[in-house]
Amino acid sequence: MSDYLVIGLGKAGVSVARLLLSRGERVWATDDYKTIHELPAFLARNPNFSFLIKSEWQKVKDIPLAKCIVSPGIGQHPLIDELSGTRIPVISDLELVMEELKIPTIAITGSNGKSTTTALVSHIFKENGISVFTGGNFGTPAAEVLLGEAAFEWAILEVSSFQLERVINARFHIAALLNIFPNHLDRHGDMENYFSVKRKIFVNQRKEDIAVINLTHPQWVTKNIPDLKSQLVTFSVTGALQEGFFIDQNQLCEKKSGIKKILFHISGWSLPGKHNLENLTCATAICRRAGISPDAIANSLHSFRGLPHRLEKVCEIEGITFFNDSKSTTPSATKVALEALNKPIILIMGGRAKVKDFSELTALSEPDKVKAIILFGESAPLLYQSLSGFYDLSLCSDLEEAVQQAFLKASKGDSILLSPGCTSWDQYKNFEERGEHFKNIVHELVKG
Repeated sequence: MSDYLVIGLGKAGVSVARLLLSRGERVWATDDYKTIHELPAFLARNPNFSFLIKSEWQKVKDIPLAKCIVSPGIGQHPLIDELSGTRIPVISDLELVMEELKIPTIAITGSNGKSTTTALVSHIFKENGISVFTGGNFGTPAAEVLLGEAAFEWAILEVSSFQLERVINARFHIAALLNIFPNHLDRHGDMENYFSVKRKIFVNQRKEDIAVINLTHPQWVTKNIPDLKSQLVTFSVTGALQEGFFIDQNQLCEKKSGIKKILFHISGWSLPGKHNLENLTCATAICRRAGISPDAIANSLHSFRGLPHRLEKVCEIEGITFFNDSKSTTPSATKVALEALNKPIILIMGGRAKVKDFSELTALSEPDKVKAIILFGESAPLLYQSLSGFYDLSLCSDLEEAVQQAFLKASKGDSILLSPGCTSWDQYKNFEERGEHFKNIVHELVKG
């Protein structure tokens, strides 16, 4: 029996603790926001599990820890500082899983689109009879794969910068980087540090592995290429490539050794926007390198409906269409949503801002596309100041008032888009709760 310290008992931390206990290990854990009475019974009642309150943290010095696993949401913590200078590895749940996982693994990261791409790759695999574990930063915590590994042929993981931050040896057979836009700079400091963390998805790959990189946004992602040890696979949706995957006249194509091959027509793809074409092209590149045929990929697209809260069409009322893009927590994500929809749009934004710079939205390629912007939440005053150049800008106290105002301003043919550009943590537990509230408000309008 070895001793492990788990810092943070959210979904990932609880899953890690459960995995370790199932193997007969001793788990010491702490959480700044929970008591032992709020933990699942299978943890709290396990004789090999000990919950440390703050006054007991000094005990850690006397425990012969094998490893410390830090939940993704935790950046700095006094216990991490306590372990600095020791030989005890401080790792993420992702690193712990990849130390032991034996099945081939696909890892997907990026500032925008990684959840949809992960879900799409998983959908294509499953539609073609391949058993996969899907999770990581998206859905089921990564540690759960080790509890049922025998049932899976592949693991498909969405990985965040928070998980990659503490990667040491984790190696992914196929790793994809969708894009890099300003995000989580409150934790990473600046874009250079953020990029350095994201590129760790490739750092332990070998020559037989695959690195999938998006050339649609070359300003950051191409900086990975000179240091790659693995096989480079590129994709783009803005024109043909000398090598790689691209879209040409609504056909998804691959060019290899100078020969262009049409893989399939994209008529079966229903998700709107250029960003979703990038997700599709990335997923295709991954699936082709995993051995899935073009016809099998194309046939799987018809049954893929996308994910909730990602530019999700809610309904139409009096010719006005409502879209729920609650997953948007950065201005770059909001910009992507605006570019995906036809004008005119009434945009609802607000919440708790991750960044102070919203200038991306003032430099839209079609500035007249946005008919009005309605702001709510903690960062509404910051947004109001940043977006003061827009003609119709108003402040509301909460989302319900914002939807009502948007509906009053809208005319037949308009779209009302919730794409907050901020986190939900000022008024909601998560973006899902915010998105569900938006949909409920909209459905009440139908009744009214």
